Amino acid sequence: GLKYLKLDGNVLSQVPEFPNNVATTLNQLWIADNKIEHLNATVLSSLVALQWLSMNDNLVAHVPNFYMPTLSTISLNGNDISNLSATLSTMVPNLGRLECSKNRLENMDFFGSSENVWMIWCHSNQISAFPDVTSSAATLNLMNLHGNKISYIPAELLRPLVKLEQLQLSDNLLQGFPNIPELGSSLIKLQLNGNLMTIMPDLD
Repeated sequence: GLKYLKLDGNVLSQVPEFPNNVATTLNQLWIADNKIEHLNATVLSSLVALQWLSMNDNLVAHVPNFYMPTLSTISLNGNDISNLSATLSTMVPNLGRLECSKNRLENMDFFGSSENVWMIWCHSNQISAFPDVTSSAATLNLMNLHGNKISYIPAELLRPLVKLEQLQLSDNLLQGFPNIPELGSSLIKLQLNGNLMTIMPDLD
């Protein structure tokens, strides 16, 4: 059966409802750069084999409470999203890759207790608090929060992220960065440009 479908660059107003023989075999759905405003939770939940969903550059403002246990990558960059109806750990329990850049998110409370996320790409939003993603401490490798409004990083939220190799926090409102020696064994790339720091952070 069909496993890969790309519908980018059309003028679709909604995620299409697929016949059962497609919905049960489709692994990847690319539907970026359309005119989708509303998501139908029933349609999304019917895609029982889907692992990759790309809906970048649409007009989505709200994400309903759907359930997609096979989904490992969701890409929602360039929409108008300000909130999600439920936590990601409830909706997509096996999520590994989260992309939600260029939306209107003010926080990441929707992350919930997701345990398998290795990449968070949520730059260019309105996020003001450094997110609690410690439930994915054993897997998180890359986090990009560039271009938000984060002014402070609690050490207790950063210290557990012992697998983190890349952390992008440029163009926020940071005045400092916590000294966490434990990060030294994993962190390879740290970007703090374009913040409000007056002294060099202690990176022992």
